[in-house]
Amino acid sequence: MRTDMLTTSRRRLTLWVLALALSCAAGAFTWRYFSVALPIVSVDIRMDRSGALAAAEQLAVQRGWGPPANGARQSAAFEGNGRLQAFVEREAGGKDAFRSLTTSPLVSPYAWEVRRFAPGETREVSVVFRPDGQPFGFSDRLPEAAPGPAIPVAAARVVAERAATTDWQIDLSQYREVETAARTQPGKRVDHTFTYEHLTSKVGAAPIRLSLVVGGDRLIGVNRFVRVPEEFDRRYAAMRTGNDAIAGAAAIVIGVVLLIGGVGGGLVLLLRRGLTAWSPSIRLGLAIGALQLVAGLASYPMIWQGYDTAVNRSSFIAQWLLGVITAAGGMATLLALTFAAAEGLTRLAFASHPLLWRTWGHPAGASPEVARRTAIGYLMVPIDLAYVVGLYFFTTRVLGWWSPSDTLVDPNILASFLPWSTPVANALQAGVWEECLFRAVPLAGGALIGQRFGRRGLGIAVAMVLQTIIFGAGHANYPGTPAYARPVELIVPSLVFGV
Repeated sequence: MRTDMLTTSRRRLTLWVLALALSCAAGAFTWRYFSVALPIVSVDIRMDRSGALAAAEQLAVQRGWGPPANGARQSAAFEGNGRLQAFVEREAGGKDAFRSLTTSPLVSPYAWEVRRFAPGETREVSVVFRPDGQPFGFSDRLPEAAPGPAIPVAAARVVAERAATTDWQIDLSQYREVETAARTQPGKRVDHTFTYEHLTSKVGAAPIRLSLVVGGDRLIGVNRFVRVPEEFDRRYAAMRTGNDAIAGAAAIVIGVVLLIGGVGGGLVLLLRRGLTAWSPSIRLGLAIGALQLVAGLASYPMIWQGYDTAVNRSSFIAQWLLGVITAAGGMATLLALTFAAAEGLTRLAFASHPLLWRTWGHPAGASPEVARRTAIGYLMVPIDLAYVVGLYFFTTRVLGWWSPSDTLVDPNILASFLPWSTPVANALQAGVWEECLFRAVPLAGGALIGQRFGRRGLGIAVAMVLQTIIFGAGHANYPGTPAYARPVELIVPSLVFGV
């Protein structure tokens, strides 16, 4: 017997060593090929949010843009041009061409946009800066009823071109005028728009354009853009329809099968048998809901990007507060119900498994079973990352699949009073709630239903396939082609998480 025990111990040790070696190899593979396989864009961000706000205020005061300085407020956001990105990556040179645009002096796919406004005032200004801090454009929106001169087209063109050359250092010799428009406002002011096209540079077949707007007798707008073909917009919309259709169908199934049938039906069963553990479920739901509330409240500086100045400021804040509190409360309730159903059904279906609410308590937290499962979880992280890297490498280079490039940083997160709160809240919600809803509820339900009909194994197998399909389809609304790319990507992780 002692010999058998030694043999078993050696086998276990060998398996652990092999698992560790595999995990290390997967980590090395991920480190080496991550930036090659996954579409990452490196953006040289030299201006932060506070710098953008300060620079916009200085320009607005110097040049008389926007509302009066004594009542003006400002907000800022770092934005990416998703429409331009999709066009370039799909039809105008691919990801390398899009990366090159980030350093182009003519186009800025990423930019800081600062909004300067005042409650109750129609006039406001938006100032755009390149990531490196250089001013790139602005729009000073005048009230339609604001008075102003009605100068002729030729005089307005002189105003526009002089200001573009002097104040914005734009070399108009590289452009040709392609469009001119004039509009008489209710206040009798005439606004002129002059559109120019670059002579030598294009993005694929799309021209690079410059728009200069004159309000009365002063420049009130500079906009540099790529004229993306309307045909591409239609093709891209058709592509996104496929993504949204799959995700929409999955949302219906999630609501009917998992929430109503799984969580609702499971709670009914547990309540009838007196097996529902409400207290820990409610505590965890409230904890994650409270964190969501904190993250929502901490995002206060960002809400002003969408503020309608015609709305009373206090009313806007009250509506926002109500929305944040309601969302957090609703999420906490949903989480608590899901946790109660998932834990109870799992306890009923898999009696030999560690109990969820006692996993990290005494004495279960110190048991070999919990230690083993925890170690396996950590060893799986680099393996899962290597799978994603390998899959993207194969599908994008061999099968021609597409997903948009992305940056590794989001400067907007620093606008929050508590920058850590949003990623932590989202990670907890996804990591805990989704595993309970997509794995624990259907697998335990499948085991119980199968057991009732004498086919427990078949019930688990059907539930495993079902949760794999639903989980993948539920994430299909990310932009990418083909529409089923995301569901296919999540097949293996869904099966691994389920097992």
